[in-house]
Amino acid sequence: MSIVNFFLKMQQTRIRFYLEKTIVIMMLVVALLIAFFKPAVSIGMVGLLALSLLRFFLFNKKKVVDRIQDLDRGLVLVFLFFILWLGLSVFWSEDMSESIKRLRRFSPLLVLFIIIVVNADLVQSNLQRIIQAAVISCSAAALPTFWFFIFPDQIPLGDGYTFIFKELTEPRNYLKFGAYSPFLDRLYFGYLTAFCLLALLFLWLKENKLSAIHWFFLLLIPLLVMLGARGAQLAFSVAVMIGYFYFFIGKNKVDLTRGKVNFRKYLIVGSSLLAVCILVVLVIRSPRYAQIQWEWSEYQQNPTDHESMSQHTVILRLMSWRHNVKLIKESPLYGFGLGGYVSAMENSYEESGIDLPVHTNQQFLFFGVVGGLPAFFLFTLFFLLSGWYAWKRMKSRPAQAAVLSIWLVMLIVMLFDSPLNYHMPSFLFLSIWLGFVFVSD
Repeated sequence: MSIVNFFLKMQQTRIRFYLEKTIVIMMLVVALLIAFFKPAVSIGMVGLLALSLLRFFLFNKKKVVDRIQDLDRGLVLVFLFFILWLGLSVFWSEDMSESIKRLRRFSPLLVLFIIIVVNADLVQSNLQRIIQAAVISCSAAALPTFWFFIFPDQIPLGDGYTFIFKELTEPRNYLKFGAYSPFLDRLYFGYLTAFCLLALLFLWLKENKLSAIHWFFLLLIPLLVMLGARGAQLAFSVAVMIGYFYFFIGKNKVDLTRGKVNFRKYLIVGSSLLAVCILVVLVIRSPRYAQIQWEWSEYQQNPTDHESMSQHTVILRLMSWRHNVKLIKESPLYGFGLGGYVSAMENSYEESGIDLPVHTNQQFLFFGVVGGLPAFFLFTLFFLLSGWYAWKRMKSRPAQAAVLSIWLVMLIVMLFDSPLNYHMPSFLFLSIWLGFVFVSD
């Protein structure tokens, strides 16, 4: 009997080994595909979820329960209320099919939570490889961006050009709209590169070493900021500098009140400030900044030219913000996502004589359709609580610097460019937070 048990145990160990190996490989594959094909990433996430649940029920149940019990109860409750409210909001929405479609964008929030909780040990042991795979993917996708930026005359225009398996029937000027790359647009490009570079910097802060790949991507930061020119990228870069400042002050025990700061520390702080200035200048010199200037000039010359405004991005959002605030002031229930929001916005546009599509992807504009302001506040509270919780768990200055920097990025981005507009930024931000919560030092 003991021999049978021995062989059964060996077989179980072998199954566990191959299952964990498969999960790690899938994590690396998803990371490599993340900047190219969103459907492949979605399929990979579903596969990871299935394997994670299998691992949970067969081998990992007790450890996972212990991890969840170790979490702050308030954090878990806020997360659950957020998911529950989003689910309930579908039933009273104006267009249930549209709400379900938008609600699916939040599925990575729940899927990723399960994957990281179940596989926290595997994520911890393979964190650097996973991050490096994601950064390699983003850099490979950025190469066409850089090429078209240098040679704008080579940007593909005209009939018959295939844009990610989609044939275009009319010419489009990608440079004008900021989508230089045939692989991904500027928004997607900005979020992914910011996330990956930030993660690499924090890996260095935690391990106190800088490999060749780290140096390569550190040198890419100014180029990426210029190409993407997103407010989120600038926020990320400034937050990293603040994190560096905090890290070095803490590591070297600098007492600023007594003026005990030697030349080396002055150099560190001065270099950080100089880097921030350079990044700001690069953004000002970027095509995105030029586009915003062009939009503002066109709007000032003729604020009622709606045909021209349909080509804009920032002005459309400012207009939708104005009508959104007006609408919610008149009828606060719209702010709770209780239905009729889109048609009310369309009526508001029509009454004002504005012949433009309603833009509903900005912060609580989005939640007017799914979840309303309660969902927005719950999501914000979740990030704030998880940031405080992660801070308390971190014992070293590098890790605390990482938490501080990420919190600053989240704060600035949610003020100016909500990470909830698209499912991938939500996925990335949550992966950072849960990574710090479950993979602590």
